[in-house]
Amino acid sequence: MSEFKENKSEHSLLENNQSRSKQLEAFNHPCQLEQLPTELLTRILSELDQATLSRCAQLNKRWRQLTAQPLLWRNSIRIRAQTIIDSPTPVNQLSYWTSFCSSASIQQLHFELCSSDAEYNRRSVQLLNTFLSNSPCLQALTIQGFDGLPTEEQNPLVVLGQSCSQLCTLKLIRFGRDLLTEESVTALNEGCLELVDLEFRQSVLAGPDSNPLPLPQLASLFSRLTRLNFLHEATFPLFLDEMVDGTSIRELVLNASDLCYDEHLHRLLSLAPYLTTLKLQFGEFTESHAGPLASGCPNLQSLVLKNVSLCMISATGFVELLNGCPKLRRLKISSHDELDSECYRKIVANLPSGIEDLKLPSFRKLRQPDLQSLLPRGLKRFELPIQELKHGCMRGLLVGLRPCSDLTSLNISDCDDKLLSDLLTLLSRLRRLRLTNCIRLSGKVWENLLKRGATQPLPELHEFAALKFSDASLNDEFVAELCRTPVARGLRRLELSDCRSLTDSALVSIAGACPHLTDLKLSGLQFDNFANGLDQFLNSYRGRRVRVHSD
Repeated sequence: MSEFKENKSEHSLLENNQSRSKQLEAFNHPCQLEQLPTELLTRILSELDQATLSRCAQLNKRWRQLTAQPLLWRNSIRIRAQTIIDSPTPVNQLSYWTSFCSSASIQQLHFELCSSDAEYNRRSVQLLNTFLSNSPCLQALTIQGFDGLPTEEQNPLVVLGQSCSQLCTLKLIRFGRDLLTEESVTALNEGCLELVDLEFRQSVLAGPDSNPLPLPQLASLFSRLTRLNFLHEATFPLFLDEMVDGTSIRELVLNASDLCYDEHLHRLLSLAPYLTTLKLQFGEFTESHAGPLASGCPNLQSLVLKNVSLCMISATGFVELLNGCPKLRRLKISSHDELDSECYRKIVANLPSGIEDLKLPSFRKLRQPDLQSLLPRGLKRFELPIQELKHGCMRGLLVGLRPCSDLTSLNISDCDDKLLSDLLTLLSRLRRLRLTNCIRLSGKVWENLLKRGATQPLPELHEFAALKFSDASLNDEFVAELCRTPVARGLRRLELSDCRSLTDSALVSIAGACPHLTDLKLSGLQFDNFANGLDQFLNSYRGRRVRVHSD
């Protein structure tokens, strides 16, 4: 008997070891996302915002069914007040939305007010206050189109501070000055302790001295933010003297014209020692900006200069800036001004080694040897919108991009058959390609790529835009040859301009070659060339959401 018990015990121990071994093997085996049960996937999707959920819905049938669950969309809604106020039964609508808001635990709300007249404005503000008082779990709020505060209604920011203690993000777009009062900003300071992301955009804060802005209260609010977007008609320097040193701001968006004096920029940088992202719009970017940024932003990772004037900065200023920001990963510059070829060479030569996202402005008198300047090895996204360039000069970019084997996004202007064929052969990981001048491009390029594809790997593009064709180059044959190549197999977005010559045949080619397409833009279409082709095209995707739009 004892021997039997011993054998049974050994057998049980062996089974336990085998079971544990199987569990460990299952644990160590990689699990595909598709293999997860529906309940777990739903829980993961519930953490995503609306934009991400929309992208997930485009993957396949199962993901479309998963993302269609009402539970996933109840935590984020967008409301235009006028659609409720103008309804036949506004009281019933208001009651419905109020109960919906309370029971669904809204976390994200975009509320657009209607300000066509005083009565609409009063009822819109009343509706907004009702939402806010019934949304204790609100984390992100956008208020758009606040024209003025009716005397008999409470300030929505006061209601927000009293009711929404979990608020993290607040965006105010096109709002009047009377929204920001000492009482409302104090309510935000005291009631929304989690608020770290604040955006003022297209506001009208300038006003008479009899109604001054609550500068100390706003400065106190700014001082505990991690992200501040302050684009409006007033000037940011008003708050600099009120703010305390050592704020937590890491991401800052400002008008460049607000920093027109050196002392403003020095003061700003002393207030934001942890700044990693800086975006300056409009105004001028000069040598006096470059120096302080180079010495005061050692942790800067993203610098965006949007629609700024560059006529007051030299190549030396850019070099100083780049050398002072060794951690820079993203540099995007857009301007109506053109820089010279020397500036291009010096910028490229002094780019930090870790730069991944690069957009440069237009350059004048750029030659092929200039474009041969080697770009950083880790570059993944590159944009060079040159408007006027001698034919063949852009081929120098093949040398400049040679180290960039990981490049996934490219936006250039002038392109011909040989250059496009060489680029697609060189950049096998490219996923997004935008060509803004295809006058010299013909359908022969795709025939050459088919031959090369037999011996060399070609990229599978997800986005392709080709603009500005000659009168004869973009036709049905061009589209058909494009769709025959492996380049078109994975397309999600396709944009073509000058589509006057396209007919139903082009849509047939696209539908047969691009099963994953979600967005098709054909500019300049002649709808007389299409019989039933557009309807057949949409039907070929069997219910998938494919947007087709044209000029």
